[in-house]
Amino acid sequence: MPRGTHQPSASKRIEATASLLPAYRNAETLVVAIPQTEAEKRGLRGAAGLPRHDEVAFTAAEIGDQIVSALERRITTMTEELQKLGVEAAPRLREV
Repeated sequence: MPRGTHQPSASKRIEATASLLPAYRNAETLVVAIPQTEAEKRGLRGAAGLPRHDEVAFTAAEIGDQIVSALERRITTMTEELQKLGVEAAPRLREV
């Protein structure tokens, strides 16, 4: 692919990810869900035919820091990938 082809979408992904940080830092509750197809959901029914849970709620104190750290690592990785392509991230994104 031509150089810079991924730059606009990658920059937008970085910006979108960075915009999530304040929400996760300030959240009281965070819900972790496992995406499933309908067939997978049908297969996850217990012996009594009751659905099993595919999401769990955590308090921000339990998991918030880990999610923020993971998002920050993702931003760093995406920024480094852009820099390898010769694209510099916007200054406000470097501060995240």
